[in-house]
Amino acid sequence: MPTTSKVKAIPLRLSEDDARLLRERAGKAGLSMNAYARRALVGLNGGAEATCAPSIEGADDTPLMAPPVPFPPAFRKTFRWAWEDGPDALVNAGRHVLLRGIQGGGKTQWALGTAQRLGRPFYTFTCHAGVTSETVEGGYMPFVSGGQVIVRAVDGLLTSAIRQAAIPPGAVLNVEEITRMDGDLQGRFLSALDPKRGVFDVVYRRGAVPVPDGFLCLATGNPVGQEFKGVGDIDNALLRRFAVFDVPDPTEAELTTFAKTLALPKDVRDPLVKTAATSYEKYRSGETDNVVSPGDMAMFADSLAGGAPERTAFFAVIANKFCNRETPDDARKYREGMWEDYTGRKPVVVPVPEGGAA
Repeated sequence: MPTTSKVKAIPLRLSEDDARLLRERAGKAGLSMNAYARRALVGLNGGAEATCAPSIEGADDTPLMAPPVPFPPAFRKTFRWAWEDGPDALVNAGRHVLLRGIQGGGKTQWALGTAQRLGRPFYTFTCHAGVTSETVEGGYMPFVSGGQVIVRAVDGLLTSAIRQAAIPPGAVLNVEEITRMDGDLQGRFLSALDPKRGVFDVVYRRGAVPVPDGFLCLATGNPVGQEFKGVGDIDNALLRRFAVFDVPDPTEAELTTFAKTLALPKDVRDPLVKTAATSYEKYRSGETDNVVSPGDMAMFADSLAGGAPERTAFFAVIANKFCNRETPDDARKYREGMWEDYTGRKPVVVPVPEGGAA
């Protein structure tokens, strides 16, 4: 139905590169391209009430999802927690699962692999300050049609996943960093995960959606006391809806096995594994504020494959994560020390004099 409010329609035509960038950012926020553009324009106006309705040429008002990264087949074979007496058994028992562990330890990879194993559509978003009820539940979005500003009800990712789950074999919703979710939004999830009610109240539609057995919610969080909030910050009522699984630190043997799946020469792979294993030891002792995770190792390998110099890739992907020191100079010295330790673990290549060995 046409709206009676004074909203100015703003048709937008974007270049191919700008459209791709907007699509990526909207996907990460779980919004449609039009909704993301509208929020951006409201933000530029100092948060004032929206008086514009951007309409991106060639886009509709369906919420987007960030494209999932490919799931490496070797992952489950490498990290024993991912398959041996791990969270798979909890999923098979019909439980929603919250994985707690250090960043980059494979939590998201496991969630994506679980959806692929079950053959279910995969919905995902990351919690941050910009996540609102529109992202999670849905809301009424303005868009331009036939020269008029039309308001249409658009489901958010939680509502969409629940509706999709009614179609066999179901659907998986993955909530990254659920401990950073606003308290009110945690309450909305509590409604959806309440097994006694079996329905999700969609407030903006003034109705309820049945929650089918095929709906599976997975979530991730970092341990208490780390950079982000800990699992203890989740509302207790919501926490009880999940089976919490603590992801163990990878062993040096597992890191070695994982590194062999990367496109790295041995003289790079071995010191990288040692650097990663040492970072976990120092992290648990409180000496460092971060770790070199399997995800970091993969990004380091990708940077080298893309032509980045080894030192540049090391500082950009690995060393620059370690910044929690008394002063910036202390942090710089620590990172330089990491590079020296890394290079010191590499085999010494003795040049052969011209004409052969002496």
